[in-house]
Amino acid sequence: MACDISPDIPKPSIPPLQRRTNRPPFIPVAAISAEANIYLIGGSIPELEPTTKEYYNISLVFPPDGVLIGTHLKTPLFSIDIPGKLKFKESNVLSSDNELTVIDRPEYRKIGLAICYDIHFPESAKISARKFAFLLVYRGAFNITTGPRH
Repeated sequence: MACDISPDIPKPSIPPLQRRTNRPPFIPVAAISAEANIYLIGGSIPELEPTTKEYYNISLVFPPDGVLIGTHLKTPLFSIDIPGKLKFKESNVLSSDNELTVIDRPEYRKIGLAICYDIHFPESAKISARKFAFLLVYRGAFNITTGPRH
């Protein structure tokens, strides 16, 4: 079965929440969420998928109780080639996912998640809106070289 954005990307074989339980990078994020009694969207950071040995760029959602309620894996991967300055291709290191993530929180309605380069693809926002997301959160980090292109 194909994904929401591209028919060429296969579905992942492992449900996202089963992939991450008590992983060291996320323990402090969960603790801060619970201690401050807030929703916290952590990441994005690379994470190794243990069964496939592939790395994904992941963002996680923790509610005020600090218990993981959702994850988003980056879908389109970024590439840049500025002759004589910078050449980088995320697909040399990371694998892409194919799912759009919409978290349903009855007290706030639905929240769509995305990561960095996803912002260039209006389809993901449109699909999230069709799934009744009232807020879209794009986690990203842009530097001096790539930032102006976003």
